[in-house]
Amino acid sequence: MNADDVSYDIMVADNGSDPGDLDALSFVKPLVTIVKIGCDRFAGEAYNILAELSCGRQICMLFDLDAVSSDGLLAALQVLQDGGAKAGVSVSTTSARFMGANDGKAEAAYRLRTLDLGTFTPSLAKGPRRDGRFFDALFLDRAVFLHFLGFDLAFEPGPYEDADLVVRLLSHSVPVLAVQSTGPIDASVGEGASISRDKSYIDDLNSRKFLDRWSDTLNQRGDESKWRSEHEPSSAGRGRAAEPDWPVAILHTPYPLTPGGGERYLLSIAALLALSHKVVLALPHRYSRLRLLRLAAELSLNLDAVEIRLLSELDCTEPPSLFISMDNFIVPRQDPLGRRNFYICQFPFPMHGAVDAARRARLAGYQKYIAYSNYAKRHIEAKLDSIQAPDIPVCLIAPPVTQIGPSAKRLHTIMTVGRFFVGGHAKRHDLLIQAFKLLRECCAEPIEFHVVGSTIPEKRQMDYVEGLVAMSEGLPIHFHLNAKPELMTALYASTEIYWHGAGLEADLANEPWAAEHFGMSVVEAMSAGAVPFALASGGPREIIAHGVNGFLYDSLETLVQGTRDFLSCSPADRQALSQAAIRRAKDFSPEVFARKIEALWAD
Repeated sequence: MNADDVSYDIMVADNGSDPGDLDALSFVKPLVTIVKIGCDRFAGEAYNILAELSCGRQICMLFDLDAVSSDGLLAALQVLQDGGAKAGVSVSTTSARFMGANDGKAEAAYRLRTLDLGTFTPSLAKGPRRDGRFFDALFLDRAVFLHFLGFDLAFEPGPYEDADLVVRLLSHSVPVLAVQSTGPIDASVGEGASISRDKSYIDDLNSRKFLDRWSDTLNQRGDESKWRSEHEPSSAGRGRAAEPDWPVAILHTPYPLTPGGGERYLLSIAALLALSHKVVLALPHRYSRLRLLRLAAELSLNLDAVEIRLLSELDCTEPPSLFISMDNFIVPRQDPLGRRNFYICQFPFPMHGAVDAARRARLAGYQKYIAYSNYAKRHIEAKLDSIQAPDIPVCLIAPPVTQIGPSAKRLHTIMTVGRFFVGGHAKRHDLLIQAFKLLRECCAEPIEFHVVGSTIPEKRQMDYVEGLVAMSEGLPIHFHLNAKPELMTALYASTEIYWHGAGLEADLANEPWAAEHFGMSVVEAMSAGAVPFALASGGPREIIAHGVNGFLYDSLETLVQGTRDFLSCSPADRQALSQAAIRRAKDFSPEVFARKIEALWAD
């Protein structure tokens, strides 16, 4: 870039490249900052990380390196600095065709323009390009990008994350400056040639997520008063700042930061500790703070004062007051780092290798184990005994569950909630869909099924979702993928019956981890007055009193029969069960959780 009068930084995210590939780029390091993420965080999160680490007032995100010339970059920068992108000024005068390098590839032309909903909607109708993107480059004020929490994790691994960001900004009257191609691009150009057919279904999934989220906004684009959001998104810096003399608490997880029960548990503890501690979330690989704030919004937690740091970069020369690690094995994989150390054992999954002296010493460094349920507690204690562990107390602290409250119920509606994955303690959406088919065959009244959950950006898990949708074709089954909190709440509040499938048809004698360890979604549904049906094993058996506030089943057949019997009950009996479910759910409120956690520290 030839821009002598402009100060700029060039940053490249390394999304888990092989070391040899990185070495080949060593010659650019004096001019380019390469940010090593350590694993594949996918494009959206990689750009979030770069935006946070950058120092400029404006940012240019290049999705196609050939899209913008030096003159084009300067023209876009001038528009941003003049306020054109904020005021919606036309940039047709700067729309000279930015020519990509013609080195044997098909020549492609690009145009710089300020978008609004009207100009962007035709692009949406065409869908993403072969490389999975709508844009070749986006230009934004960095402060705007950070305020709106960057790219959304719901669309990982892509596409549609760029389209989602653009519509989010436009819906708040923030026009976007973008570069888009104005002519065909040869398939050999850019990433398109390497995209396999396996990605097509992921594209379809993300398209569905995008339309679920934004179809109303796009349909109302002619009337700004209708589509403008009433609430600005949350941003960092509003939480109470830590006092200089506050003790330090470090929380550690080896798992990805995605919306799930374990993440809700650990981050709820972080939010509570942040009222009296300097709290650090320690991770093995880099994540953006935007990621944490987006999770906070989805989980209704205030994490503004919580820091994110790489585990490898922690300075523990002065041990923190508290150290809390979370994992799925009887012996923690992480050494204790604090003066007091607690281990959240979600469940003692099978562990590789014997418990040698090093593992035994690490285990002994933790003062207390924390379990989600009596079911998990019993298995933890039995496993500790089997490896002749030191006498470590196992404390039972059930997860915090937001209390939703009921609304008018849509009769004959069923709902299930859970991340879409196979193996481990999978939620068995596939078997629940089979149960729904059987129920429809013997149920005289029309009935519908809502399947809600977040997707995991791995081929095996995406293939599972594709299979579920195929199983449901032609049936009144509605999928809500990565549903926003408002939709989740509305679905819970209006649904009459909740089904939970974890542990179904598993060999629980030999694979006890396949049962539900607690059942947060079960309690969420109960708090909204939905009557739960769950397998008579694991955590739900401790939550549900059969026939009093819900039902326990032991097979697909008894789930179907029990649901049919419930639907045959009188409205008064169904209402009594619903009210009992609401009362039981209060035993797992965030307030109850806070009291138990605070008592743990005080002990």
